[in-house]
Amino acid sequence: MDQARKLGLSEVEELYAYDGGQDSGVVDKVLALLDRHAPRADRRQLGIFLELLRWRLGTLLLCGRDCMHGRLGAPQAFVALSPAQREAAVLAWVRAGSLSQIKAWTGVKKLVALCLMSKLEADGSSRAMRALGFPIRDPRSDPARTERAGRAEAGLEAAICDVASFSAASPTDVTALAARLQSLGLQPVDPARCAPPGTPAALLAGAPHLVLSADVVVVGSGAGGGVAAAQLAAAGLRVLVVEKGAWVPVDAMTQQEDEGYSALYEAGGFMQDSRGVMGVLAGATLGGGTRVNWCASFRTPEHVRREWAAAHGLLCFTDATYESAMDAVCERLGVRTGYRHSAMCRSLAQGCRELGEPVSEVKRNCQVDDCSSYCTLGCKLGGKQDSVRAWLTEAVDAGARILTGAWAERIVTETQGSAGRPARVVGVSLRGGSPGTSGHGLRIAVAARLVVAAGGSLHTPALLLRSGIQGRGNVGRHLHLHPVCMTLGFLRSPPRLDAAVGLAGAATTPLPDLEDRGGRPASNHGSVQLWDGTGMSTFSAARGDWEGSGYGSLLYTPQVLPGSVLSSMPWLGQADFKKYMARLPDASLFLTIVRDREEGSITLDGDGQPVVNYSLSAEDEGAMASGSAFAARVAAAAGADTVMTLDADPRCRFLFVDEGAGSGVSVMNGEVVAGTGGTPSLPARLAPEGPASLLTPADEAALALGNAAPASDSGAAQARHPAFRRWLAEREAGGIATRRTPLFSAHQMGSARMGTDPAVSVVDAEGQSWDVAGLYVMDASTFPTATGVNPMVTVESIAYMLSSLLARKEAHQTRTDKYINSG
Repeated sequence: MDQARKLGLSEVEELYAYDGGQDSGVVDKVLALLDRHAPRADRRQLGIFLELLRWRLGTLLLCGRDCMHGRLGAPQAFVALSPAQREAAVLAWVRAGSLSQIKAWTGVKKLVALCLMSKLEADGSSRAMRALGFPIRDPRSDPARTERAGRAEAGLEAAICDVASFSAASPTDVTALAARLQSLGLQPVDPARCAPPGTPAALLAGAPHLVLSADVVVVGSGAGGGVAAAQLAAAGLRVLVVEKGAWVPVDAMTQQEDEGYSALYEAGGFMQDSRGVMGVLAGATLGGGTRVNWCASFRTPEHVRREWAAAHGLLCFTDATYESAMDAVCERLGVRTGYRHSAMCRSLAQGCRELGEPVSEVKRNCQVDDCSSYCTLGCKLGGKQDSVRAWLTEAVDAGARILTGAWAERIVTETQGSAGRPARVVGVSLRGGSPGTSGHGLRIAVAARLVVAAGGSLHTPALLLRSGIQGRGNVGRHLHLHPVCMTLGFLRSPPRLDAAVGLAGAATTPLPDLEDRGGRPASNHGSVQLWDGTGMSTFSAARGDWEGSGYGSLLYTPQVLPGSVLSSMPWLGQADFKKYMARLPDASLFLTIVRDREEGSITLDGDGQPVVNYSLSAEDEGAMASGSAFAARVAAAAGADTVMTLDADPRCRFLFVDEGAGSGVSVMNGEVVAGTGGTPSLPARLAPEGPASLLTPADEAALALGNAAPASDSGAAQARHPAFRRWLAEREAGGIATRRTPLFSAHQMGSARMGTDPAVSVVDAEGQSWDVAGLYVMDASTFPTATGVNPMVTVESIAYMLSSLLARKEAHQTRTDKYINSG
């Protein structure tokens, strides 16, 4: 942007002039993220793809006629093509390329978008963020609030040992690590000098550098692991929590998207299913997904509980035991309503009310009335009652200790002697450092008679499979993902402040203008400002079918930051992308979350790490298409002038246009008639290829298809317009073009499910493995089906119920042993 700056252009004009190819800062960030997080197979595929583009014949293979120099000329390497030729080649990939071409392009686009919006100038500013009206950091997270939030977690520091840091410093010298573990009261032993008496031989088979002991090892620290650790430690058991991710305290949360995703999310936020079609978001830090989620706190719906009892024999879900577990969890998390709804949440409420559709408030586990989208990179305000604040601090106070940067390679078992008896847990084999670094990192064996697997629906089945625990073929099966698609509505004006009145009475007070937006007040920067205010605080179950099958979709708004949005936005040429990038402050995002019937699976890659295998069934795709059409109606009714899905196709865009005003269109008999092109909105010298008009080529293609209607002050009238209704019907009938439409999952469930029949489940109604005594599972992988709502409260309630039962059993066994010994 330096050249544009010299011309004295505005920040928005700079965006149009920007050519990222010469921006070494962004390129360096992209390469660093690829090196750190991309699986080896993906890096290899991308490397081959980029290498081919270096050569003329490779470019001809991937780009076809678009790489020819002149009519009959020789093919050119991609770097030698003109900008117009390169754009034509990429558009061909987007519209009709192979799955590998689409995967490569979308992966690069996502990385570049994220890194562009995270790049800071030497003075700490970001011209890209300022152009879009986004503060670099949440203005609410002032030093005083951050310090208070940090004090609430300070007690945790003294109970944590980060194995990865010791492993990186010296992969074989255990002296410093042993000293730290000793300071935590864990009494490490070097088996090369003196093996602890009674240590099972199976634990020593992996030649560990150190041996520890505990009553219980809890693998994972998220919604399930945190609860289990707190309950079992409170019962007097010696609990050791093992977390492969790092501990990121509030003062280390930078709120930069590239750094935040890299530190807090699985694969840096870039994990995908095996086909590269669906992004998979999961927490990978101490506190797991609860540290980065959007606080939605739904109790398990009644129809889901009835289904689990009737179809899976799990009667506990319909009795008072589970009800009281949910009560305890919700009280501990401070679940409530009464938040200041963001403009996006108000737009959902306004659109639903214009249409006469139901809309409700989302209960949340945040103690701050006015948070923001920066919550997705960790809460610096101390409001989110995540696993760290709600459970792990209690566990530590009761004596639990925590290892971070240590991944569980396998659960160690031994046979119990007689035929037909299940194996029994004797401990866990751990390795310091990153998962999959076989042969590297310090090795630790932990002797324990109880193991709680709580690594979530991705890593719990992976751990069991690495340990040779197949569960009659059920481990890794029955995976559900709550597949999500997104709809964008660009609003002409802010949603009404009273749009959510009745949902949370006093929670609609507008926020005063904040100046940390490049020095500009909020009123100058868009009708929505999607970063601002409490997100995911309203929802609609209008397409949930809760009174029928229970399988359908819910409509929400997310908590997102610009890099994440831009990485998913459809790319239909440089001018089109920059136009809607510049309009991001007007964008309201609507999520369609499907309660999926279809089941996927978790398998292992060559490094023993989880691979997600999943595809939409025709039934789930229909539910998604219906929910997406409903989202588009809500966007139109909320006052959007442009509605689009994320499918990179002009057919998936609808325009509500004003006659005149330089738009290049006119209205005749209630229909939109395209003119000869719009009035340039920016100087010609800034346009990538000729003048940048208000109507981009993709906009004009949508107009030519009849995907337009006159704008109206009445949102309901817009949503009822015949042309818009026809467009909705076409979109719904056409389904979801999964190769071109970004889908993602933030909820993974059911890959080690609970049941009453060992032929179709992994654990019994008490959470114990059918095949290994002393092995319990307490996380979302136990779900018999998808829940259809955000699963956090359900996970914590299941873990609370199961860990309470296990604690009572252990207390009873202790009393029995004392009685026998006293006799």
